[in-house]
Amino acid sequence: MKKSIRLTKDKQAFVVRIGEQTALFDVNLIKYHLEIPYTKKNGESVSLEEIKQKKQIAQENYIAAINKKQAQGA
Repeated sequence: MKKSIRLTKDKQAFVVRIGEQTALFDVNLIKYHLEIPYTKKNGESVSLEEIKQKKQIAQENYIAAINKKQAQGA
């Protein structure tokens, strides 16, 4: 099975190919999950602390949404 990975010409995404399957992964998404500082589209850098804060807020919002949905269904 042939496997490859390459960076797009604009350096905004990785193209991953495994056999006949091809997937595109945004570079900033990968950096986000690895908690590596990344740059927003407007050129602003995002620090590790900002990433952690955003992850915490997103998790709290997710839990609140689940609790709200469960309360409505009960």
